[in-house]
Amino acid sequence: MLVLAGILYVFAAYMSYSEGMRREWWYVPLAVFVGTIASTIWFWTVRYIDDKDRIYVYTMFWDFVLCAVYFVVPLLWFGVKLDRWQLCGLLLMIIGLAVIKLRS
Repeated sequence: MLVLAGILYVFAAYMSYSEGMRREWWYVPLAVFVGTIASTIWFWTVRYIDDKDRIYVYTMFWDFVLCAVYFVVPLLWFGVKLDRWQLCGLLLMIIGLAVIKLRS
């Protein structure tokens, strides 16, 4: 399910950074639909796991995929360049996410 959600997030990130797609009339309805499907996948998966410790670990992977997608898509497909401060912020975010998720 995480792979399917990752694919949906790649599509959503692509839509968000594509000027042509953002200007189309169907952009907002499609973005809402994709977000709804991703959220539904989350809730189905949590219901299936049904163990708070395993859910907690799963959230770490879910958050990592979500953050990775929204950083990688602009870099690969849209030529966004990160400066040293953005790289520093990315590193701090990853460290913070790992510390918060792994401290329990």
